[in-house]
This record gives sequence, structure tokens and C-alpha cells, in this order.
Amino acid sequence: MLVCQLCSSEEENSIRGADTRVYHKCNNCSLISADYSHHLSMEQEKERYLKHINSLEDPNYINFLLNAVNPALPFLNKQMKGLDFGCGPVTAINHILKQHSISCDSYDPVFPHGTPLPPYDFIFSTEVFEHFFYPRKELKKLSMMLKEEGFLIIMTEFHPGENHFKDWYYPRDPTHVVFYNLDTFNYICKEFQFQIVFTDNKRVVILKKKALIKQPHYALLKHHLAKF
Repeated sequence: MLVCQLCSSEEENSIRGADTRVYHKCNNCSLISADYSHHLSMEQEKERYLKHINSLEDPNYINFLLNAVNPALPFLNKQMKGLDFGCGPVTAINHILKQHSISCDSYDPVFPHGTPLPPYDFIFSTEVFEHFFYPRKELKKLSMMLKEEGFLIIMTEFHPGENHFKDWYYPRDPTHVVFYNLDTFNYICKEFQFQIVFTDNKRVVILKKKALIKQPHYALLKHHLAKF
């Protein structure tokens, strides 16, 4: 029995994509995922990533990343410490944020840039979520690294739904194995205690981690007094 790697639901439909891979759509959280049999090895993924032409001197690449950075800037300030999770071989988010005097570490599991030093006030993850074999596991990791009321800035193109998925170009990249839409991110918010503070309803969503609800001291005192 297939189980959704985000919500653990067993209610999934097999659907067609733009390539020959087999895909499954979760009826609970709307995640669409490529079958496990199509997952690449890390070496195969790295070979594919190295074919991407990403450069700090490429204005098209920088402008693409600004789709995530610009809507995030109103939520950030110079006192914050951030992380670019899954930055790839080029630390572009770090480069962009330096121009705003905002500190941002860089981390990638394939291309070494250093080890994350949480907790962080914000985490960028641009064009990364679609590569997660186990999105629930990765979201737990990201949430643990993020402070309460911190921001998770995600850029991954939203899937167009089951009826149009077979005509969508995004899955043609073999390293893209999971696909989300707004319903998926609403599920993520409910499950991992986030709230959506921005989305362009296309590829960018900014989640704010909720603060834990702490019982006031006077309420605890009233509770104890009630025993007498």
C-alpha cells in the first residue's frame, strides 16, 4: 500500500505526467509525487545540478531568485540571522541579502558550504522542495531549525492539479519528484504550526512559525488553588 510521504495518507491516485514516470496524487493533502522507483541516486542528482548554469553574474538567475527575496524583505531586518537551505553550488541568496546588510548562512547537502548553526530567524528554500524524497522529514528538520515566529520562504512551482498535470513542464526534470499546491501548503501549516503570510499563488509562499501557546502564571496559580 502506497503511503503519502507528507501526510501518511493511503488514499492516493495514480496519474500521468509529462514524462514516462508514474505519479501519485494524495487525496488528503494534494501532494503529487513520482513513484519511488524513479528516484535518482545522489551522484545522478549532482550530475544533473551541475548542468544548471547558475552564476552571480547572470542577471536572469538573480532576477529569478528575487521572486522569493523581494516579498520576504518586508519581514526581515538586520538583526536577524538566516539560512539558505539547499543553495546549490552558488551562494546567491547570501549575496543578495548582503546588499541589504542581512546575514544569511548557506547550506546544501550536495555542495558543501558549511554546517547550519540554528536556531534561525528565517530560512530560504528556493527550488528545493520539489527535490525532497521525504518532504515530511525535511519539514520537521526545517521547523526545528527555525525560531518561533520565524519565516520559512519557499519557492517551488505550484502544480496545476490532476487534470492538467500531464501537460505541465515542471516534472520533465528527473530530479523533481514532489509537487505542491496551495492546498498542500495549507495542510503543512496545520500540521507543522505555520501560517501563510504571503503567496503569489504560483511559486512563492512565505510561512511564519507560530509561537507556542504558554499558559500564564496566574492561570497555573488558579489551577493549584482550586485543589484546596
